[in-house]
Amino acid sequence: MPDSGFVQRLKDRLGESAGSLSAIVAAGVLIALVVVIIHAASKSSRGKDILAEGQLTVIVCTACWHTGTERLALNQKFPVACPKCQENQAVLGQKCNDCETIFIRPNTASYACPHPQCRRRYVTSESGDF
Repeated sequence: MPDSGFVQRLKDRLGESAGSLSAIVAAGVLIALVVVIIHAASKSSRGKDILAEGQLTVIVCTACWHTGTERLALNQKFPVACPKCQENQAVLGQKCNDCETIFIRPNTASYACPHPQCRRRYVTSESGDF
């Protein structure tokens, strides 16, 4: 099969034989493959890091009313130990996106901020054990 015009011009410009050009193309493909594999592996390890580190979660302690943000496992069951009083009564909280009031997140799919001047509505796709 005759070389296409592009390949022939490339051979002429580089002054390389067909074997050397094939080696260059093969090396380029190999480098691209290595880059793709490294990129995929780095994404996988980042996912593992996120699972290991957990996520920042707003909590409210029903014993001492401490509020704060703690890094908890993604599948954490509540209540958890309060970082202030150490009682096992810290539950999932919510920080209002509008007025920044922190409140206990209800165990329902829709709820509202309890601040009387705000009352922002929230609708989630999940309800259940928090």
